[in-house]
Amino acid sequence: MLVSASANVVMARLSERSGSPIRFWHFMRCGAITTTMSLVLSSVYVWLCYL
Repeated sequence: MLVSASANVVMARLSERSGSPIRFWHFMRCGAITTTMSLVLSSVYVWLCYL
């Protein structure tokens, strides 16, 4: 089961219907990588511009 924003749940259901389901841990792994990269890049930007 995938718990997330409604758009993500809709896409997960459509993906499941088409035969290539998105599993929770795959979604979690991709989301964690994206979140970490965003946090690192924005922290570097703030550090360079404002400190």
